[in-house]
Amino acid sequence: ILDEKRAILLRKAFELMLTGLYTGQQVLDILNKEWGYKMRIRKSTGGGELIRSTWYKMLSSPFYAGIIVYNGIESPGKHTPLISLDEFNRIQEILGPRGCKRKPKKYDFTYSGMFKCGNCGCGVTAEYKTKYLQIKKEMKRYNYYHCTHKKRELNCKQGSVEEKEITADIAERLKRLEIHPILLDWALEYLEKQKGVEEKENKIIKVNKKDKTKELTAQLSELTKMRFRNLIDDKLFLQEKEALKKELDQLNETSEDSKGHDEIIELTKETFIFCAHALKTFESGDKLKKKEILLNLGSNQTIIDKKVLILQHKWIAPIYDNALFFNTEIVRLEPPILGLNKRKNDAFASLNLAWLDGSGSNRRPIGYTLPLITKRSGLYYHPRLNRV
Repeated sequence: ILDEKRAILLRKAFELMLTGLYTGQQVLDILNKEWGYKMRIRKSTGGGELIRSTWYKMLSSPFYAGIIVYNGIESPGKHTPLISLDEFNRIQEILGPRGCKRKPKKYDFTYSGMFKCGNCGCGVTAEYKTKYLQIKKEMKRYNYYHCTHKKRELNCKQGSVEEKEITADIAERLKRLEIHPILLDWALEYLEKQKGVEEKENKIIKVNKKDKTKELTAQLSELTKMRFRNLIDDKLFLQEKEALKKELDQLNETSEDSKGHDEIIELTKETFIFCAHALKTFESGDKLKKKEILLNLGSNQTIIDKKVLILQHKWIAPIYDNALFFNTEIVRLEPPILGLNKRKNDAFASLNLAWLDGSGSNRRPIGYTLPLITKRSGLYYHPRLNRV
């Protein structure tokens, strides 16, 4: 049984594993070196750092998901789990079929553990090859990714793909997300204004809801008094009470919805900023940064026929579909010509309106809209209120 201090650190370590951005060894190093984890002191052992074999046993033990295994049979334990069963299963996917028996990786590849084979669903593994370049008189290393072919019965024929091709594929997707600085300024300015408008509206709505709640509560109290004095029968009392409570519940629900307004707008700002800078950050970032950007871009990353396929997050799709059109128009209308030509200035203003209203070359919305929160069109829509 773990004490609270060790439980907190181990939970954090499991969370790092769940991101898929770190190997088991990397998380162990953070746990020991950065967080100062020490094993419990016993009669003849303990007090030192967590060793690798023990760590991998912990990662592959269902005990930490609240499961006790006895004679090969699993049953719920009475102890408090550190992770959910779904989280435990996800960690096993990340560890691979050998779990704690896996040997530490000698080479850290950029996209290790990030892709599945698009043909058979097996994992994609990486290896390197070297070639001596006679002209440059140096050894050149090439990183390749290929299907693990674990499901032999499927007879997968997918070949290998070089790492630089994968990087180029991802960069091409990110290039389509690039937003011109002027468009980014428009979006952020618009969202900031919307935030101010909604704050004013929410204050008015809050006062109205408070008054309405007070009124309904008074009616409910009066209804109870009437029943106490036998002025109404049970049937009418219960009927009216249910109606009043229903109204109160609806008011409380809409109050909860309004609490997320500011967070939605902030998350939408983050989405626009991510799209504007993702390509440059990806090209200049280290391996961990590249993985982070790949995860932010979408899910279900696969490789098939040497091409990267990504299920794009739906909140990125409108920008992906429309950014090229608006970027092209901005370049066409950009200063110094703008300052000298009223006709082009008018076109520039119209483009601004189109960007904010959600109309482009295909007349499809660029703006994110969340009808449950606002009835007017706008630039914000973001379902990630429960951020990981």
